[in-house]
Parts: sequence; C-alpha cells; structure tokens
Amino acid sequence: MFWLFALLGYKAFSPEIFFGEKFMDIAFLSYFSNYTKIPPDDPWAVGLQPSYYYLHYLSWGSLAKLFNLNTGVLFNALIALSLALAISLIADCISIFSRKSYIISPFFLLASNVVATQIFIFSKKELNFWSFWETTRIFPFPYFTEYPIWSFIFADLHPHYLNLPFFVGIVGSTIIATKLASPRLLSASMLATASLVGFNAWDIVLASLLVGLSLVLSWKYYSEFCKLGIFVAALAAFFLFLFLQHSFGAKTSIYLNEPFPVVSGVIFVKHFGYLLIPQLFFICTLGVIQIMASLFLTLMVVFALSFFKLALAKDFFMLVSFFLLTNGLILLKTKSKEGLIVAGLNIIFFLVSLGVEVISIADRINTIFKLYFGLWVVLAFSSSLIVCKLLGKTFLFTGAIRQALQVLCLVVFSVVLVTNLKLLVLYPSFTFKKGPRPTIDGSIFLREENDLGRAALWLRAQIKKGLLPKGAVLEANAPSFSSTNFVSSFVGLPSVLGWEAHAELRTKKPHELSVRKTKIFNFYRRCSLRSVKYFSTRFRVKYVVSSSVEFEKFKAFSLSCKEGLKLIFDLPKAKIYSIR
Repeated sequence: MFWLFALLGYKAFSPEIFFGEKFMDIAFLSYFSNYTKIPPDDPWAVGLQPSYYYLHYLSWGSLAKLFNLNTGVLFNALIALSLALAISLIADCISIFSRKSYIISPFFLLASNVVATQIFIFSKKELNFWSFWETTRIFPFPYFTEYPIWSFIFADLHPHYLNLPFFVGIVGSTIIATKLASPRLLSASMLATASLVGFNAWDIVLASLLVGLSLVLSWKYYSEFCKLGIFVAALAAFFLFLFLQHSFGAKTSIYLNEPFPVVSGVIFVKHFGYLLIPQLFFICTLGVIQIMASLFLTLMVVFALSFFKLALAKDFFMLVSFFLLTNGLILLKTKSKEGLIVAGLNIIFFLVSLGVEVISIADRINTIFKLYFGLWVVLAFSSSLIVCKLLGKTFLFTGAIRQALQVLCLVVFSVVLVTNLKLLVLYPSFTFKKGPRPTIDGSIFLREENDLGRAALWLRAQIKKGLLPKGAVLEANAPSFSSTNFVSSFVGLPSVLGWEAHAELRTKKPHELSVRKTKIFNFYRRCSLRSVKYFSTRFRVKYVVSSSVEFEKFKAFSLSCKEGLKLIFDLPKAKIYSIR
C-alpha cells in the first residue's frame, strides 16, 4: 500500500493524459468502459477488429463499466498500481532468500540507466523534456527501449507496462518453484505463461525460458507422480496457448536480421550498467585462472567469427560471450540453489540479449523494445539475489574485500537515487499541458484545454448518465501523435477513423482505411443527406463533431447540411450533432 499511495501521490502532480500514445491508451480503456463485446471494434476504426493485445483494457474497462468509474482517474490509478504491484512482488519473491529484499529489490527494479545519470547529474546542458526523452533513445534511430521508472513517469498505459506485475509474478514464481522444488507452483507458472497471449505476448519468450530453467534445475527432485502432473500441466498450458492465440493473438513471423548491428557493448552498458555491476561480483566467485581462461576463449571466438558477416558489434558480442562463459562455469561448479538460480537467470538474460541481435519477431524495433523491457526485470531479480547474498549472512567475499564492495554498492545506490529524484522532480515541469493540480483525473485538463475538450467531457457525462445513446463518432482523422480525436478517446465511442498510422498497424485491411479517409474528407467538404445516411448505416455513426480541428483539416467549420443532423452541443469552436 505504501508504494501505491506514494506513486499515486506523484501522479497527482503529472496527471494529464496528453502527449505520446496516451490518446490511444485512453481510447481503448474508455471504449471497454462502454462496450464489452469480443472481438471488439478498433476504437479508431469502427467495424474493424484490432490486431492488438487488449485483454488488460477489457478487464479494467469492464470494471469501470460495472462501477461507473471515471476512466481519467482509472488511467492514472493503473499507472501507479502496475508499478506498485511489481515492486511488492519482486520484494516478496526475493524475501525467501533474504529479508533485505524489501530494500534491495525495489532499487534494482526502479533504477534508472547510466545515460540518465550522465544527462541529469553530469551534463551542463539545460534540462528539458527532451533530456528525459534521450535516456531511452540511446540506440541508432529508430530503435529505442524503456526501463520501468521511465515508463511510469512518462505514463503511456501500454500492454507491456500493464503486464509488468504479471511478468514479475511469473519470474518470481519460477524462482520460488526452483528453490522449493514445487511442482504445483511450476505448473501454475506454465499456465500463467500461456495466458500471456492476450495480455502481452512478448513476455512469453522470457517466461517460457524461465519455466524451462526451473524445470531443468528441479527435475531430479520431483517424484514420478509429480513429473506426470507437470506433463499434464504442460499439455494444458499448450492447449490454453493455442486457444488464446486463436481468439486474441496476432499472427506474427520470425526472421533473421540483416547484418547490421544495433546494440553495441557501449550501448548495452549504458542501458543496463547499474544492474550489471553485481554480475561482476558474481563472476568473481570463480578463480582467477578460470576468469582469465574465459576471457581468452571469448577473444578467440570473437576473432574467429569476425570473418563472418553477423548482425553483431564485436564489443557487444565479446561482453555477452564472456558473461555467458563465466556463468556457464558457475552453473556447472556451484551446488547451492541460489547460485544455480542466479547463473541460470544470467544465462537466459545474456542469451536473449544476443538472440535479439540475430533474430526478430514481427519487426526488429518492437523486438528490441519489448524484450529489453522484460530483460530488465530478469536482471533485476538476478542482481537483487546477488546483492542480498553479499549483504546477508552468507558472503561471497569476506573481510576488507566485502567492506569495499559494500561501500561501492552504497555509492552506486546514492548516484541512482539522486538521478531518480531529479527525474521525478523535474518531469512535471517538463510536461506540455498543465491542468488543475494536484489531481489523479487525467481528463480534467480538457475543461481548460479548448471547446473541443469541453465538448468531449459533456458527451461523456451524457453517455454515462444514459441520457444519450451509444454509437460511433465521426470526427477528423489525423496523423499519429496529433492532439486530436478527443471525443473518441475520452468518451469511449469508436470513431470512423482516428490516428491513421496506428489504425493501419492494427488492421489487415489498409485499403478500407484509404476509402474512409476519402469519404470523411468529402463529407466535411460537401455534406449531404445522402452522406449522413451512408455513415449512419455503414458505420453506425450517432454523433458528428465539427470543431476547430475539422476546420483546420477540411476548411469547413460549420457543416453545410442540416438535414438528418440535430445540434446537441454548441460552443464557438466545437459543435456536436446527433444523427436523427
């Protein structure tokens, strides 16, 4: 509860659902607060099914519908709740090894990256919103990634962020299942992994590997009856996956990347740097000879592969190969469950980091973005275990070496803490919109935004009270990331066409969207009773918006036709008509 109220308190000073892809997120959430049909319409392309992970929006939107919740409040509550649950879960899971996890684990999950420290602590440039933005744009354009505290501050309510506590729970349950050799917990992890299809399928890659790791490390401790139970659970998980994939999943493809490296060793360290420091402590459990042998073998492998064209930077490949070799040796050498778990987590982390540069799922941009976000969680678990062991009763090092390492940990902790505080404190002053504060209602700024914002709030209130019927909205389509589509986004009624590029990414019928663009243009330029009937019958349109947005796009502020339309809301720069 502490984390939830602390994070909600922060969001009260940066609540506006504005900028980024927040309009898209609130459109999905608001849509499901009005409709619960499956498959749903795309909120920005009525009549077309979205190829998108929408089960989180469906779940929370249904809750909003049941209890008549304000989706503007729910939006920010979910931003805070997702991270608060993730923090609590990682601390609870690691507490089976050490009670110090309640301090250490949140630190690694919430740590910023090294670039954030460079910009916000050591840079002499004037800090602004783009300084914050640059901390995730360290890859060559157009590639990027995020880290949990950044995602919370920026506050796009995407499926990968909403799924954070669920993924943390799966990672934690597989670790505990390995520690306790619990077949029941492992079976539950299998089923939870299969259920990710409709929530955030990108997490299935890492979750499946973690389940496999737990299975390998614990198999010898299971009885024959338990092994049979696990086999049955695996079959059930497989069929659950197939069912959910058919019902909610999106078809995808896997392909080899072009021989163009995206991630270099420097970029890798800049992103994961603070979480990699404990890994250096961990490999020191090997002897000097073994470490030097691993380094020598890594150099030989890198030299041999340099004759082939691979999508790998040499420094990145050398770094990852070295950690893979050393953790592999530890896995073979160690007898403790803790050592096996940490080494196994590290091998998965570095193998997937390497694999992302070679293989892409769907597209390379999302493969890097989504898998690196999940990898942050895996490394946070591993580093938490290492530091808990350093500071616990069983030490990897003793005497002066242990004390020096503890001092280093405190220095790193202080640097990250100062960085995070600057990110948290400065971001509210960077935001582009400033409505009433403090509040957690992310839609309240619309009252002061413009006439169109007030029109959206009015229509939402009328729909919620049951004074007006539900139906599709006709408003100006626009390029992605435009400050438009207020009505469909905040009221929760599907539009004929919203952000064009986003709608195209989620549909299998791009030609259909082109036809809609033409029809919308013709309607606003040459409105007629025939066109009114077309949109009413073809797209179930109930409301037509005519505002300053439509004027700028179509050079037509007041609709020329009055037949078939009834003016129900009228402000100087925003009008809403209902179709009779």
